[in-house]
Amino acid sequence: MTPVFLNKGDAIYFKGEPADFVYFVIKGRLVTKCEDAKGRIRTLIHVEGSYFGEVDILVSRARGESAIAES
Repeated sequence: MTPVFLNKGDAIYFKGEPADFVYFVIKGRLVTKCEDAKGRIRTLIHVEGSYFGEVDILVSRARGESAIAES
């Protein structure tokens, strides 16, 4: 594993980019945001001890959402 250090507002990845990593939140908080079929924005909050990005890797697709650091 390679640590990634982010500042508030930094993007980890954007919707449509290739999925090449799973991310673990060691410290801080991140959000992933995507638009559903009805145009609504879905926001998920990821806190210390959580992980994200695994689904896109498992199903071999581009990122379905954007991931942004909140703290």
